[in-house]
Amino acid sequence: MKYIKIPLLIMLILLMLTSCTNEENTSTASLTTPKDNITTTTTQENITTEHAHSYSSDWIVVEPTDIKNGYRYKKCDDCDDIYIDPDFVIDSLSYIDGLVFELSEDESYYIVSGKENYSYDTVVIPTSYNNKPVKEIKTSGFEKYDDILSIYISNTVTSIGGGAFYNCSSLTSISIPDSVTSIGGSAFYNCSSLTSISIPDSVTSIGWRAFSGCSSLTSISIPDGVTSIETYTFSNCTMLQSVKVPNNLKSIDGYAFEKCYNLYSFTIPKSVEAIEKSAFRSCVKLVEIYNLSSLDLSKFEIEVTSGIMRKIHTTKEEESVITNYNDYLFCKYENNYYLFSYIGNDENLIIPEKVYDNDYVFADYCFSNGRFKTIIMPNNKTKTSYQMFIHCNLMESIVLSNMLTTIDSFSFENCASLKSIIIPNSVTSIGQSAFSNCSSLTSITIPNSVTSIGNCAFYNCSSLETITIGNGITEIGESAFHACRQLKNITISNSLFALKKGLFYHCTSLESIILPNNIKVIYEETFLNCANLKSITIQSNSISIRSNVFKNCSSLTDVYFNGTKEEWQNVHREPDYKYVDHFQTEKEYYDALSGCTIHCIDGDIVID
Repeated sequence: MKYIKIPLLIMLILLMLTSCTNEENTSTASLTTPKDNITTTTTQENITTEHAHSYSSDWIVVEPTDIKNGYRYKKCDDCDDIYIDPDFVIDSLSYIDGLVFELSEDESYYIVSGKENYSYDTVVIPTSYNNKPVKEIKTSGFEKYDDILSIYISNTVTSIGGGAFYNCSSLTSISIPDSVTSIGGSAFYNCSSLTSISIPDSVTSIGWRAFSGCSSLTSISIPDGVTSIETYTFSNCTMLQSVKVPNNLKSIDGYAFEKCYNLYSFTIPKSVEAIEKSAFRSCVKLVEIYNLSSLDLSKFEIEVTSGIMRKIHTTKEEESVITNYNDYLFCKYENNYYLFSYIGNDENLIIPEKVYDNDYVFADYCFSNGRFKTIIMPNNKTKTSYQMFIHCNLMESIVLSNMLTTIDSFSFENCASLKSIIIPNSVTSIGQSAFSNCSSLTSITIPNSVTSIGNCAFYNCSSLETITIGNGITEIGESAFHACRQLKNITISNSLFALKKGLFYHCTSLESIILPNNIKVIYEETFLNCANLKSITIQSNSISIRSNVFKNCSSLTDVYFNGTKEEWQNVHREPDYKYVDHFQTEKEYYDALSGCTIHCIDGDIVID
């Protein structure tokens, strides 16, 4: 037994040595490295195995990681061997936590952007990637990522590209480090939820429209290194109240602060050499300017707030004309106080009756673009002002003064959340577009005290279902209820003498209406596109019906006319010389009423 074991041991050793030699030769012959950072593997040219490999499967792509490039490979049909394509390498773009890193042209740093179709809450820009610094946020890098809430930028980044965060409408906060020197054009365009931003002193360049449409920003401080405020840079920052500009500023371009509706004071430093005349267009509450430069502002396109003469100071020592009374801003002009803005954060407002025991007047636009939900007017006011609450999109309810006589034009336009309002019996007139685009308003009662309703007063109140009009009304303007698409019921006063042009245009839910005896004229397009209007009652036997009144009233089957058939034949022929060029032909008239029956007191007229 002893002699048998020795030969067996020798044979086992020889077999092991042979196996190791073959394995080493095979490995040495088949190892290649197509690109740096890719794990070595087999290539087709160098395979030394007992069978020929077959790679008929589709390519499998492996995306890059933070330490390796991307590549693609195939598996052998008969074994586990893989073949990596040496000519397919993703070596300049890499993904990490939803970010894309692109190597700069000189390969010294990375440019970062967002991964397509990736969802973010928070974006963190790292300091480095693949042992190289991240220095730029790519142009349009995060454009239209509307789920981003906050952004943190590392202190290696020097440039924020144009449109980098364009239309990131949910973005509320961003941290910009003092390494950044330039902010590109439209970088934060329409970031409508951004409430504050700190621009570091390192920034020397801010591109055009960089913060345009940042409608929640209330203040901004422009760093000392910036010498020019470019076109539209802060336009449509509708809540912007104050701006700190650098003492070495040289120029302010056109429309730079256009439609900054709540900007109320501005200082032009001595260093400024040029300002485009449209720089402050539509800054309707800009009641005070400290002009320390030598420029003449007399030809600037700045609308003057009603009743207020804008005060231009020439030295910074001059006393301000603005009084802050519990966050309500007043200015005094010719011994009268004007309430022109509210700068507080309360959601529920009770407007004071007086300011320091002094009476005051509502200036135009005074609460425009406000963020409050409810408001109570003082009982000593007799009128709202022009565009007083325009664009107060969050306002749900308001209590009007019980001494109110006038609701001025556009007073509540675009108050999209306003659900109900009680118009007091003291009101006599409702101005043009007073409630236009109040899309949540469901019903309205016009009291007997009201004698006139202006053009487009309730235009596009798309949820308005019921309107009751009091007996005192004598005039309703053109298109007053145009596009009230849910309107089903309306009661018209007998004191009204005419239905103006387009009055119920596109009221697509209106099914029937009774016109009282005093209505003598129905002007053009009054019921145009009222597709569900089935019947109309005309109680007057002497009435003029103008062109296109019933055009596209495809459901209209019955007209009840309190006159004879002969009198009906004349209702569409009486000329109105003001509109004579638009008077419809007889054929057009009957085409609009095709399939309708005219019920007269002496019989019916069926229109084929």
